[in-house]
Amino acid sequence: MLVLTMITEQSPYFFPLTRILMWCAATSIATSIILLTHSWLLLLPIILFLGYLFCTKETKLYRNTLCLCACAATLIFMRIEQQQKCFVTDQNFLGKPLIVRGFIQQIQTNTLDKPTTTILLKTTNVYNQDTGAMLTSKLLSIQMPHKRALRLKTGQKIVIYKLHLQQPELSNPYSTYLIKEGVWATAYVTSERFFVYKKNKPYWYQSTLEYLTHYFDSATAHLYNPLFLGKKEHDLQAISIQHQSLYWGIAHHMARSGIHLVTLLGLCIAIFHYARIRSRVRFGIYIMLVIGYWLITIPSVSFLRSLCMILLQMFSKIHGYQYSGIHAFTLTTLLVIQYNPLHILFLDFQLSFGITAVIIWLFYAKWTKTVAFLPSFLAPS
Repeated sequence: MLVLTMITEQSPYFFPLTRILMWCAATSIATSIILLTHSWLLLLPIILFLGYLFCTKETKLYRNTLCLCACAATLIFMRIEQQQKCFVTDQNFLGKPLIVRGFIQQIQTNTLDKPTTTILLKTTNVYNQDTGAMLTSKLLSIQMPHKRALRLKTGQKIVIYKLHLQQPELSNPYSTYLIKEGVWATAYVTSERFFVYKKNKPYWYQSTLEYLTHYFDSATAHLYNPLFLGKKEHDLQAISIQHQSLYWGIAHHMARSGIHLVTLLGLCIAIFHYARIRSRVRFGIYIMLVIGYWLITIPSVSFLRSLCMILLQMFSKIHGYQYSGIHAFTLTTLLVIQYNPLHILFLDFQLSFGITAVIIWLFYAKWTKTVAFLPSFLAPS
């Protein structure tokens, strides 16, 4: 907010769209922090500052920008209320024996201390034996012994009997993580209490990945999963590979992030360029490849940030628009925060978006010297 006050209407290096997007992004971040941390005292200086601008500035640009910021803050408030309301509903299902039917969305194993497997289950039907009530469309995190989960695959439909769901208090920090991940409740299966539908086949991409990994040895598979699929394994061989990557200083490359998607973009563009494919067809093919890659992987915050920025770049290239990195980054930040404001409180979002903002700022400071700030602030004269 302090930097934004340095902008003047007389600056010839000023772009209105940049300031509007940055104001909306700053308002969304501030609103999320205030609502999630209950720091209501921060509202007073913000309201006074915005009221001062609204009363002193006569241009329509300022007033329209403030209206857009108010709309962004309202959407953030509604989104947080919706997420918390969905988390605290249907409390009467907790702690009671249930019959749960659903599809497996993700499987993660841990064989370090006590071999367990965690599955993310998207429910289609939840039956309460006491009241006969029905509950649908919830995401559950279920742990079970590793040996009992060997026959489970992503995309299969299963039925779990006598399942007791648990949920932390809303004030518990762990509940904040569950809300961010979209998980409604957790449970632990101690015995063979689930049934797998044999007629139901796993997802097509799961079958393709299993076909590919069938020809890999163990070490190659442990490199392939985190690099290309974003799947983290918790076993002795995965820990050994992580320690080796730390020793050689390549640990960042082992964590699938936006740089992997950018590398894929560069390779595809180079191949399509030498193949003499028309530009619009080239970008359209790459959009389909990127979306297909997103569907078969486990996306992280940095991966989603890079995906949104690349899609915006491809859209601008297809329609002949001038692409701006600062605009794409700010718009991506707005979309991510509006979709899930709880990302603000976690380190992966802060590091990914913070470092990207610094890189873009330094790039514009070096080569253009104009974004939304005064030239003297960006670079020495």
